[in-house]
Amino acid sequence: VSGFDTGSLNEWLSFSNDGHWMIARYSKWADADPLRFFAAGQCGEYYLQSTFPNMPYTNAKDDHWLSFTNCGKWVRAVYSWHDAVPIKFIDVGDGTYKMQNMWPGLGNRSKLYFSYTAGDSQNCGYEH
Repeated sequence: VSGFDTGSLNEWLSFSNDGHWMIARYSKWADADPLRFFAAGQCGEYYLQSTFPNMPYTNAKDDHWLSFTNCGKWVRAVYSWHDAVPIKFIDVGDGTYKMQNMWPGLGNRSKLYFSYTAGDSQNCGYEH
């Protein structure tokens, strides 16, 4: 994750051990989550599955597909294939991409981009 339009983060994306929350706070390439890309319904859209070695399962339906929570839309790697979110990768022309949530029925897609927060707590009661 390089950052936002006018800023810089420069951290690797991976999951936390306390619920497989996807977080961009890892400085080592070795800690980055290897993600498998599966083509979704439209050109440039993919489903992502975590393939981190020996990643534990959180429940019986956890196949490590990426999707989001209802409250706050926080991304986790705990979902089944049926619940995986389609993600559109948009080339911004400098070798980087923006990721857009393409889940059906969420409304105005122009506001549904993947992003990050500077804190570990959210107003939905999640903490990691």
